[in-house]
Amino acid sequence: MGVCALLSCSGASKKKPPESAPLKQLDPEEALLARLPLRSPSDFGLVFTSSVQGSIKPCGCTARPLGGVARLGTAIARLRAHYGENLLFVDAGDLLFEQKSPRPAVEKCQDDARIEVLLSSYKSFGVVQTVQGERDAANGADAYQTWLEDHQIHHGDAAIATTLQRVGAREIGLVSVRAEGEWAEQKIKLEAAMHHLKRQKVAHTVVLSQLSLEQLRAIQWPASEGTVILQGRDPGEAPKKPLALGENGPWVIFNGIQGQYLGVLHYSWPASPSSEKISVDLSFFNTESDKRVLNIRAKGLAERIKRSTEPRQKTFLLRRLAEVEKSLRALEQPVVALPEGPALRIFSYAIVPELKAAPEIEDMVKDYENQIPALVSSCEANATCPEPEEGDAVYVGVQTCQGCHAEAVAHWQKALHRRSEMDDTPVGHARAWLTLEELNKTRDRSCVGCHSAGFNEPGGYCKTDDVGYLTNVQCESCHGPGSLHSLAGDPSYIDKEVPESHCRECHHVPHIESYEAFDYEKNLKIILGPGHGAKRWQQLMGQRDLTHQ
Repeated sequence: MGVCALLSCSGASKKKPPESAPLKQLDPEEALLARLPLRSPSDFGLVFTSSVQGSIKPCGCTARPLGGVARLGTAIARLRAHYGENLLFVDAGDLLFEQKSPRPAVEKCQDDARIEVLLSSYKSFGVVQTVQGERDAANGADAYQTWLEDHQIHHGDAAIATTLQRVGAREIGLVSVRAEGEWAEQKIKLEAAMHHLKRQKVAHTVVLSQLSLEQLRAIQWPASEGTVILQGRDPGEAPKKPLALGENGPWVIFNGIQGQYLGVLHYSWPASPSSEKISVDLSFFNTESDKRVLNIRAKGLAERIKRSTEPRQKTFLLRRLAEVEKSLRALEQPVVALPEGPALRIFSYAIVPELKAAPEIEDMVKDYENQIPALVSSCEANATCPEPEEGDAVYVGVQTCQGCHAEAVAHWQKALHRRSEMDDTPVGHARAWLTLEELNKTRDRSCVGCHSAGFNEPGGYCKTDDVGYLTNVQCESCHGPGSLHSLAGDPSYIDKEVPESHCRECHHVPHIESYEAFDYEKNLKIILGPGHGAKRWQQLMGQRDLTHQ
C-alpha cells in the first residue's frame, strides 16, 4: 500500500470535521437555577449575604459593577419560585456601615435614608436573621437594635443566640455569634450551644459568625453532618473556596463584601432514600479558579498579539487565543449533575449587571438617590468642620502647586487611561470629579472623599457644597496639605513617597473589581512622568528616553 493511501492523501480534498454547535448562553437567572437541580421534596436552599456594609447600589466606578439590592431582589424572587417554602435567607452581619468608626452627626440624614432602603428591602426578601457586627454598631448598639426592631428583623439578643427554623421537612439550628466579652468564656458557651443543638437532633446547623478565623479554629466543633459557618467578619473582598475546619467540616464559607455576591448552599437528596453521608460539592469554586487562570492567559496573549509584527507568529497567537476563549465559554455553562448520594453544593452567585432589577426595589433606590442633595443639605447646615492646629498645613489646591510644578500638573491633567478593554471612557485623577457630575453624585458624602482633596480633613472642607478648588484627586490627595511646603519650598513638609496602602484607601472593592485588579506599579507608570517622579518612572519602564504616547 502506498504512502498516499496510508495518509489518505488522494486527490480528493480532505473533509473538515463538522463544527460543534455554539453553546447556548443562559441568562443570569437561568444559569443560577441550572446549578440547583431538585431531586426530592426534601431539597432546600440556604442563601446569605455577608459584610454588605450598607451598600444598596454599585458605585459605578468599574466597567462591570456587581451588586445592588434591586438585582438581589430578582435573584431571591427566582429562588423562592424554584424552592417554594424550602428556602432560607440569612445575613452574616456587618450589614449597615462600611467603617467601624463612630458616625458623625453630619452623616445621619443620608445614613437613615439609606438604611431604610436596605432594611425594607431585606424585610421584603424574607430575611430570617442577621447578627450584629462591629460595623453595625458604628452609630451605637441602641440605634442598631432600634433599626432592626422597627423592620422586624431578628438579630439575636445576646453574644451567642440560637434559634430553630423549619425549612420544609427539616429543622435547622441557627446560631448567631458576635465577638463580645472574654474569649475563653465565650468559647465555652459556644461549644455548649453547639452540643445542645446536636442533642436536639436538628437536621443541620448554620452559624452566622462574627468571630475571627483564628477563633473559629480554636473551637471544638461537635461532629454534625452539613454544619456550615457563614463568615460575616472580614470575609475577604471576594468569595474564596470554603475551608474545612476538620476532616468532615464544619465548612467556613467566605462570600465577599459589599453585596456583590449571594452565597448559595443547595442541600439535595436522591429520589430514593440513602443512608450515605452528605458530600460537599465545591465544583463551582474550582471552575472560578480555572476561569481566573484562563483570563490571565487570554490577557497575556492579547498583549502579545498587539506587539507582534511577524504574520506567522500573529496567526499562531490568534489561534491560541481562540482556543482559550473557547475554553472560557465552556466554563460559563453550569455543571448540573450533583454527586449521586446526598449532596451539599456551595457556590457564590455574582449579582451581575445583566440581572434585571426588581422594579419596586429599584424605585426605592432611585427615590433615595434623588433625595440625597436635600438630605445632605439638611444635615450639613449645622455641621462644624474640623479645624487645623495652629501651625499645621492646610489645603491650597492644585492651582498653587502649579506655580512651581507646572510640568507635573500638565502631566496630571493628561494622565488618563481607559476604564477597561470594552470601555473607551477616559478616566484618571484629573477627571475624578467629572465622573461624579456625570452620575449626579456630587452631594453624595459616601463618594466625594475619593473624588476630591481634603474632604473631612482639618484645613480642607467638610460640606459638599464647599468643595471649591479641591475637586478631583489632586497633588494634596496623595502628598498631604501643601500650604507650608508652598511657602517654604521645603520637601519635608509634604509626603514625597506615597505607599500602596494610601492608594488602597480608595482603590478597593467595590471601586475596583478585586484586590488583584489594582496593580500599584502599573498605575505608577500612568501617574508618574516628566516633572513628576520622572526618575522612578524611567526605572519602572526600564528605559531612559520615554514618553507616555
